[in-house]
Amino acid sequence: YALGTFINSATERSEHANNIDHSVAMNLLNVVSKDMSPLVRKELVVALQNMVIVFENSFMSVALQELRETAQVPSLPAPSTIPYGTVYQKLWAGFTALDSDPFPGVASMSKSVSDYIRDQVKDAASSPREVPEGKASSLPPSPSNRSSYLSESPPPTSGSKARQNMKSGPLTPRSKKTLPNTINEDSVEECLNGSRTLVTSQFIEWSCKYFAQPVMVETSESDVESPSHYQRAWRYTRNAELRGDAVDEQSRIGHSRTDNQLFYTRTNIPPTTVKFHPYEPHLLAAYKDSFTIWDYQTQSKIIQVRGERGSSRRVTCLEYVNAHDNSLVATGTEDGAVRVWRPDGKLVTAWQALPPPQFNPNSIKHTFRSGTGTVCGVGVLAWDQNKMNFIVGGDSRTLKIWDANTELALEDIPTGADFAVTCISLDPTGGSKMCIGCSDGTVRLFDRRLRPHECRVMTYREHSARIVSLALAHESGNFSLLSGSAAGDVRFSDTRKPTAELVCRTSHGQGLKAMACHAPGGIFACGSVSQISVYRWSGAPLHVIKLVHDWFPTKFGSVGCLAFHPHRILLAAGSSDSTLSVYSLDPKR
Repeated sequence: YALGTFINSATERSEHANNIDHSVAMNLLNVVSKDMSPLVRKELVVALQNMVIVFENSFMSVALQELRETAQVPSLPAPSTIPYGTVYQKLWAGFTALDSDPFPGVASMSKSVSDYIRDQVKDAASSPREVPEGKASSLPPSPSNRSSYLSESPPPTSGSKARQNMKSGPLTPRSKKTLPNTINEDSVEECLNGSRTLVTSQFIEWSCKYFAQPVMVETSESDVESPSHYQRAWRYTRNAELRGDAVDEQSRIGHSRTDNQLFYTRTNIPPTTVKFHPYEPHLLAAYKDSFTIWDYQTQSKIIQVRGERGSSRRVTCLEYVNAHDNSLVATGTEDGAVRVWRPDGKLVTAWQALPPPQFNPNSIKHTFRSGTGTVCGVGVLAWDQNKMNFIVGGDSRTLKIWDANTELALEDIPTGADFAVTCISLDPTGGSKMCIGCSDGTVRLFDRRLRPHECRVMTYREHSARIVSLALAHESGNFSLLSGSAAGDVRFSDTRKPTAELVCRTSHGQGLKAMACHAPGGIFACGSVSQISVYRWSGAPLHVIKLVHDWFPTKFGSVGCLAFHPHRILLAAGSSDSTLSVYSLDPKR
């Protein structure tokens, strides 16, 4: 905010003042545009609008070039030549990126500024400009004046302060005549006084109200007699009891089958990914650009959150945040954005976690591919509750670590692969271990205590196809890793050894469609066209969940996604025939 008010603070423009404003604006754009907080990005738009107002003529020239390239106003004369890579080109590219910001409030404010410039260009092309002779004057050296942005020469940055009266000439669509250097004197004074704004924020009012409140007052969070404290204590007790009951369920794995259908529903679209809430009876399922929260105990739909109308972004991954307390839902989409929602469907925050994917059909070998035939932005998303970090991966050579406390990007960890990250697993003890699977079949182990370029400590290359799923487990002080590929092979790795051993090959004959691991229970499930096979961690088969009836073999489709409950022995399965099911241990055994 402070740097934003610094722009356009000079009452008289000069080359030195222009250079300072350029430097401040570029620093703001480079640093703040990638901030995790929508509030900060809103203030960025408010700050950069001063550049648009002061240097309006230059931005109109850049916008004119954009409109001519997109053939929206092909009849306009050629704009003034502004070299590619100038400050105005970069700032305009920044506004264009903010126009599609994942947080609607930021995108709306940015569009107000950019649409203002575009409308000015279109108005100049559609109607002749007539300025009263008494109010018209030649261009002063101030960059806020509208210079001949349609002329063949670049807009001047300095010149004589003498004002010469001249009449404005009409501009016709087919005419090659340029727009005369005229501007309204009242507009000049308004710009120089800083009273002209396109967008505003309530940051000052909010700050004054916040800092006017007493700081020694006890909050409800620290009051042990408050209702919120009692609710939190009850949740913690319930969570501990659920984990204890889950241990009892895990001891029954060898004596009971996981084929008791606890929940079943049909959906309009096949689910693409599913996720259990660790402590609530909730199942999170994604369908194209929307997601739904189901209560699998009451067989009811809690809420469905749909994407914006006309949006084609696909939800690629789901994650629960603060699941032990007041939980939130985080979604990663193919446009590279991460959005955090409340359980009631209200958007909390959103930011561009990864750059949007760029697909080049002429260079498929060098394009980051997810291995599924589609290009995705955020392919995997993991939440580290202990460190309060988001780990984001996808069509990128790096893993992006975002800190939820500071709302900043912490570091970029190179994956060492030229292929997309397809799955990720964090240290179950809350430590620094992390492993990822890639679409080239490699499994990579990281130790986040080391520096980013040195933290990759192991790479397993035994798989020959895309990694479908993996899980990092901890037992007796040692870490082990289980991974499965689309070719159907499942391998076990002791992280102290450099190679992975073959555990089993799925006998479905059509590869591995989906896989889920339950590290506390020591089991994993593999899905194929018509069945789900459950194995022990060692590869010993336990049982098979049939999805096809003998009298109607084409009733069910292939398994598209699988997920185990983090604690309980519950298995969720989504199939291509738009069905969603939850299986539990047989209560009779």
